[in-house]
Amino acid sequence: MDKYKSILFIFLFLAFVLGQDKQESLSDFGKKHQQQQSFLDFKKNFAKKYHSQEHEQYRFNVFLENLKEIERLNKEITSAKFAVTQFSDYTKEEFMKLFTGAVIPNEAELSSNSQSNSDSEERKLQSLPSTWDIRANGPGILQAVKNQGQCGSCWTFSTTATVENLYNIKYGYNLSFSEQQQVDCVYQRDGCQGGWFSTAYQFVMSIGLALENMYPYTGVYGSCATSSMGGYLYRISGFNNLQDNITQIQSSIVNKGAVAVCVDASYWGQYSSGIYSDTRASTTSCNHAVTIIGYGPGYWLIRNSWGANWGENGHIRVANNGTGGIRTNYAFQPY
Repeated sequence: MDKYKSILFIFLFLAFVLGQDKQESLSDFGKKHQQQQSFLDFKKNFAKKYHSQEHEQYRFNVFLENLKEIERLNKEITSAKFAVTQFSDYTKEEFMKLFTGAVIPNEAELSSNSQSNSDSEERKLQSLPSTWDIRANGPGILQAVKNQGQCGSCWTFSTTATVENLYNIKYGYNLSFSEQQQVDCVYQRDGCQGGWFSTAYQFVMSIGLALENMYPYTGVYGSCATSSMGGYLYRISGFNNLQDNITQIQSSIVNKGAVAVCVDASYWGQYSSGIYSDTRASTTSCNHAVTIIGYGPGYWLIRNSWGANWGENGHIRVANNGTGGIRTNYAFQPY
């Protein structure tokens, strides 16, 4: 009898083990199917094309790693949501190389013609609203969100956005100015390799900025055509490197318009919505140029240059307490 009990026990044990293996196998199959479907949806939603099966397999593997990153970010950062974006088949290194582009120059080149605050401006600091959005409140208006593409030209988009806003405030006309002119003409090299605010603003002061329809964006470096193009060139009077102070910058936005700023965007690729705050964000360096167009309790409202399909209709809200990677000591505004 004991012999039969032993055989029965072994049989039941084997059945249990085999059943577990089958369940795990079905679970793995379901997970892989879900991942493949997610990748198919991703390719369709963002019109992704790959030049070979090997290339597609590589991008699929990168996509899977980014799914893990999205899951981790959603667990760690509860104030924001992260999801599949147009960048989900790029490695972090590729993302940083292709879609950012702020290059901090030597300290000697961090020049501006900053002006001290007048008494009237100091009084304005005491009556700031708790929230502000230039799109709704002004001053002036903004162009639609633009897309820098695979070119490290973020610095041209942030400076141009502030110049466009300034022009509308001054003259009332809604004009779109050229980022491509700066890519081609500001440096004696490829502007897609990155740049900096002060150099761009100095170019707009001395040479002038062309209209976008006269010098349209291509997202690749080309020969400078400013001198041969003709047409209107807008020159700013100067620019300020704003004080590294939340209230001062808020006042500048409310009273004078959009502000260009440098940020650490290393982990922005999978951002979807909410207030971004990440202790990994650098407090000493930055790699991407964006435009502050407003603020709210505890955050800056940022306009990016990755198209309207990214983030909150092309925008991101970033914590202003030092954990969002905003380098407010590198905040600039033209006049």
